[in-house]
Amino acid sequence: MKQIRVLVLEPLSTRPARAALIEDSLAGMQGVVGGYIERVALVEPFELYCNEDGLLQRLAPNLLASRLAGQLIVGRAFIARRDGEGLTDMTDEDCLRF
Repeated sequence: MKQIRVLVLEPLSTRPARAALIEDSLAGMQGVVGGYIERVALVEPFELYCNEDGLLQRLAPNLLASRLAGQLIVGRAFIARRDGEGLTDMTDEDCLRF
C-alpha cells in the first residue's frame, strides 16, 4: 500500500508537529486520529484531519490544530497536502510552514 508523508499534531503537546509516513487509505488515516475521520479545510492545498467523535470521547484539546483550523479540535490530528489526484506528500517546506 502506498504511504504519504503528513504532519502529525499531538494534543496538549509542547512538542512541535512531526512529519510521519502513514498508509494512504481510510484505515491508515483512522489509525492516526484514533477513530472516524473529519476533514477540516485549511489554506489550499492543505487539509487537516481529526477524530470526528473526539468531543464525544472527551479527547484532550489540540491547541495547534485548533489555532490552524479556527475551531476547537481535540485529539491527535494531521495535516496533509491535496493535489488533483488526492492526498500527496508534505514537503519539508510545507512542514516548516506549520
